Amino acid sequence: ASAAEFEATVRVEGLDNSLRAGSYDLETGMDSSEVVAILSAGPTIEVFDITIREGLRVTEILDVLAEGSGIDRVAFESALLSGAVTTTVTEIDPELNLAAWEGLLFPDTYRFSEQADASDILNRMASTMEQRMDSIDWGPLEAFGLTRYEGVILASLIESEVRVAAERPIVSSVLYNRLEDGQRLEIDATVLYGLGTR
Repeated sequence: ASAAEFEATVRVEGLDNSLRAGSYDLETGMDSSEVVAILSAGPTIEVFDITIREGLRVTEILDVLAEGSGIDRVAFESALLSGAVTTTVTEIDPELNLAAWEGLLFPDTYRFSEQADASDILNRMASTMEQRMDSIDWGPLEAFGLTRYEGVILASLIESEVRVAAERPIVSSVLYNRLEDGQRLEIDATVLYGLGTR
């Protein structure tokens, strides 16, 4: 009911270091001492963390999500293929397969409540990707005639090719030159992806 009253209660009871982060079920207008007691006791909503590392293919991401969440992998596939998950990064073909989602689920460490289902998890990852992409100036790439999604693909290819950061500009230059000349990319990363291996 009152932020000032809540803060005073925490100070008076000496609990400023005892409040525990997490997700809670609270009701509007609760007494400050009730809220302090709940926050001191710990979260009431169970959560879990999942880390998706960079460079994973969509099928590998689904494996990690299924293992980390306890949700059947088929539920994740269904969510992606049914249209329950959306993105503004690129148009997804209605006749899509899982590969259509490559590069559209942002790798990061996420915290979800146990009530989250496959669609909730995947939509959050897709939304995070949109937010991250919106924070980038894509002007130079678009001036070259490429879309933002094609930029993500190129970045992924560059990351797959290089072993040290100093090689990125060199590989990038080679790819742009080949694209400008209408050549095939013919790099290890594209061949290995096509073969479904690393």
